[in-house]
Amino acid sequence: MLKGRYDEQTEYQVGDVVVYDDGRAYRLRNPAPAGVPPVDTGCWSRLDETLSTCAIWIIESLEALATKAPAKAKGGKAR
Repeated sequence: MLKGRYDEQTEYQVGDVVVYDDGRAYRLRNPAPAGVPPVDTGCWSRLDETLSTCAIWIIESLEALATKAPAKAKGGKAR
């Protein structure tokens, strides 16, 4: 499951995908406590280039949508 940007305070589940500070996407493949960074190859695997690009694009698109102002109804008032 896509989880967004890596947060060291979050405990991820096996199969979760995050984007790390290096701009690449990683999937948790073995259970790990919160704080284990995605570059730890004992727990995480880097996605191949195509999957990484897709995951990053989706995560960035969702972040952009979340920061947009609410749509305005006719008459200029927010819904």
